[in-house]
Amino acid sequence: RTPEQLALRHKDRSLILEDFPGIGENDEADESHIATLRSRIPHVHVVLWLLKADARNYGSDLRAWRKLEPSLREMGKPVLFVLSHADLIQPRPARPQDGLSEPQLDSLAQKQTYVAGQFGVPEDTVAYISNSGNFGLQDLLMRLLLLLPDELKPAFFREASPAARSAAAQGEAKKGFWRGVWNAIKRVTGSILGWVKKNPECIQIAAEIWRALAIKGRSRR
Repeated sequence: RTPEQLALRHKDRSLILEDFPGIGENDEADESHIATLRSRIPHVHVVLWLLKADARNYGSDLRAWRKLEPSLREMGKPVLFVLSHADLIQPRPARPQDGLSEPQLDSLAQKQTYVAGQFGVPEDTVAYISNSGNFGLQDLLMRLLLLLPDELKPAFFREASPAARSAAAQGEAKKGFWRGVWNAIKRVTGSILGWVKKNPECIQIAAEIWRALAIKGRSRR
């Protein structure tokens, strides 16, 4: 199965989400998927690594992680692990419609610590979400905005589910927009100054032309 792509656009910027096939199908398929993932590492900004919260074994993911982690680290690509289906973690409440129970939240905290230890990453790089009551979506969106380049934050926030949006996330998206504008101004200014330094004779010629025009203008008065 090939990766599926979804393009999010904001003015002249675009953000492409790529959904890669899962690991654990069989050895041959896993090697093919890992090769595809490795080839895409140079082109991504953030990697979301999904794991099922109620899974007991992450052996296939760990094997893939050990093969991909060196490249991700070398290229400085941030990785956020996401425990999905958090509402299925034990012990499940008698009334699931009431949302996650305190014992489930305790289990999720323990699973977060476990996953961080298994994959050798900080605990704050492991998030969890649930389709039940949109649990964890606002936290996940905020984490992603903090990892994305400034110029891509507005597009990602705009396309996010309303349930995932928060005032803090909206503020970060706005800050990202203005930081992106400022960085663009600095890049343009830097290019102009660089050109001036390399072509000082052009500035001298322009100054002489300006003086000549100014003198001509005064003489006409």
